[in-house]
Amino acid sequence: MREKAKGARKCWCRIMLTMVLMLLCMTGAPVHASSNLPTLKIKTIKSVSWNTVQFAVNIPSGYDTYQIRIYRSTSKNGKYQLIDYLDYVTQWVSYNGGDYMTQCAKKKVVCSKNKNLYTFEDTSLRFNKRYYYKVRLYDKYTKNAGKLSEPKAVLTALNEAYIVRGYVNNSNQVDLAWQRSEHAEGYLVYRKTPNGKWTRIAKVLGDTNNTFVDKNVQFGKSYFYQIRPYRYVGKKAIIVTTKDKYVVRLNTPSIAGEYNNPGSSVYGSKLSASELNEVRRVVQAFKANFIKKGMSEYEKVLTAYQYLRYTCGYAWGGWQYNGANTAWGALVYGEAQCSGFARAMKALCDGIGISCYYVHANSSSANPSHQWNEVRVDGKWYIVDPQGGYFLLSGNTYKNRTGMDWNHAGLPECTADYKSK
Repeated sequence: MREKAKGARKCWCRIMLTMVLMLLCMTGAPVHASSNLPTLKIKTIKSVSWNTVQFAVNIPSGYDTYQIRIYRSTSKNGKYQLIDYLDYVTQWVSYNGGDYMTQCAKKKVVCSKNKNLYTFEDTSLRFNKRYYYKVRLYDKYTKNAGKLSEPKAVLTALNEAYIVRGYVNNSNQVDLAWQRSEHAEGYLVYRKTPNGKWTRIAKVLGDTNNTFVDKNVQFGKSYFYQIRPYRYVGKKAIIVTTKDKYVVRLNTPSIAGEYNNPGSSVYGSKLSASELNEVRRVVQAFKANFIKKGMSEYEKVLTAYQYLRYTCGYAWGGWQYNGANTAWGALVYGEAQCSGFARAMKALCDGIGISCYYVHANSSSANPSHQWNEVRVDGKWYIVDPQGGYFLLSGNTYKNRTGMDWNHAGLPECTADYKSK
């Protein structure tokens, strides 16, 4: 009897163990032993805004079903507080073709991922303060945790304010526009000659006021410019220094292009000689500051495309206002519709030695008014639509995606999508 009872107990234990294991599998519990959880490592960390830090962590394959816990301190050897954690059961939102984004459990940290690389953004910080971060894996079923990573430190700071457009206007003054630095209290404008020292020439108040006209310049000279955003902590101004410099040359523009036919130029059929001259000066400054020696044709076209996408907004008011259907609207005024984008792309490509056509849709198109470009890269032709956001596509791909059609007579065929080498 004792032997039978003993055997029954063993059998009952086996049944209970099997049921527990089945339950764990059904609840999605991790299969790795918690005592062997790998120690994570923060690969990179940086300030991306005045109150936001971004850091990246590589999660080893097979361990993405554990919680990723995030700890923060204001001193390296201080107390690290758990500020948020990422649970594997969270809902991910797909974006950018292969990337995913979600909020962490406490909604203080945002996470995006691409394959095994997880990027976290902590947006709950104070300006000009140093923070230290650690991360680790955690098994919420067994309550066991991996070791904390080595700490990584970062100082919250304003973003740099890069000059995105600078040219000589028709009054022979220098027009500057720069990228905003969120929550800056203002910007300091610095200038120097090629062999001179940096000198502050202006103070622009407010983070949204991101333009300046330098009237104190001389024709025939070259000037370098920097923009330094600042924000006060108490009575002390925290100024962002930069190595970026933007050159403007006050001379007669000589960049290649169709500038000698006011009233009939491909850059705008109604542009005056003075407006074409401003377009030419913008293109010349673009080439001097953004096209680097040794760039491939692909890199040049990509730079021109991204420049337009970044510096020119869509003219919602209509094509008939502020030259929105011309290269002047896109490159000088900074707003355009599709025709202005396409004409500006043509002007930029002409200036940097890239073969380019300006193309107009026909009556069979989904939008018969739409306009775009064909460009040649490494001997082959591709569709580029800077307003629509299409880059180096074949004619068939572009037509299938947009419903556009055009008269192919006199235009090269775009036979294939671009494939990077």
